[in-house]
Amino acid sequence: MSILLSGDIHINPEPIKYPCTLCQKSVRSNQKAIQCDFCGNWTHLKCTKITVSEYTKLGESNETYFCKVCTDRLPKFTDSYFGETSFRSNDNVFNLTGSSLSSTHDENNETYDIFNELTEQRKKHPETFTCAYLNINSIRYKLCSIKQLLTTNTVDMLIIAETKIVNSFPDAQFKIDNYHSCRADQNAHGGGLIVYVRSDLACDRKNKLECKTIESIMIEILINKRKWLISGLYRPQSINDNNFNKDFIDTFDKISTLYDNVLILDDTNFDMLSEHK
Repeated sequence: MSILLSGDIHINPEPIKYPCTLCQKSVRSNQKAIQCDFCGNWTHLKCTKITVSEYTKLGESNETYFCKVCTDRLPKFTDSYFGETSFRSNDNVFNLTGSSLSSTHDENNETYDIFNELTEQRKKHPETFTCAYLNINSIRYKLCSIKQLLTTNTVDMLIIAETKIVNSFPDAQFKIDNYHSCRADQNAHGGGLIVYVRSDLACDRKNKLECKTIESIMIEILINKRKWLISGLYRPQSINDNNFNKDFIDTFDKISTLYDNVLILDDTNFDMLSEHK
């Protein structure tokens, strides 16, 4: 009875309303904390590896924050692949976008080699699962570079857009040793996708889940003992905004009921967050 009277415990304790994702203690309104953009739960700043200055900058930016619980569900991706969309976790910042081989200039208008950039990223992160998306503007003229990129184990999975080939081109012409490949051809003047996946990774193409009008390839793959659906998308210029939006939403509404882990890599030039779309 003396314990009860001291106020150290409650007779009927209630569940914590806002438990920290790491320490599980209550997150109070007078404490610095960050809300996960994926699950909506809060994490004490002191429980993360984020400094106060980084915390302030994060609050003033449009960066997306994932808590450690959600981050652990993601495969270990490498750092930037020249994109702009960043995802911040407790441990690192990484980008999940690709690049265009037709745009080979940096902000100072100096040319650079995208393949060398990918190689450098692999050297920095040799143990991570590496997935890249490239708009290649015809694979026929760059196949040698693609082969070098893959045979040197630079990436584990490569999605290529605007392959500009048709089904009369045999698969053997684009075969690369130790990699699975699958194609979604359009025509010789534009569009088309091809995906390469390291042959020792368990994967399967899910044709029935692919979009009706948007060029797409859906790959189910096992990463870190978790099943993922990784989708490569390309939006043809012939699709207007309304048709694109409907096809995208219908497709991924269905996919969300089948998969807990989905990654979309695309070249669609469409702002899904715009209120006017």
